[in-house]
Amino acid sequence: MNNGMPNNNKITAFSHFLVWVVLFSMPYVLSYGQEQVSTE
Repeated sequence: MNNGMPNNNKITAFSHFLVWVVLFSMPYVLSYGQEQVSTE
């Protein structure tokens, strides 16, 4: 399945890592944005 594509595993792992970072940072960004709006 992975024959001839040794980079495939690294790319998949990196994309998964990127998704997790976005998911974890989203609540902080949203709450920060709401804080900025509510202070006006």
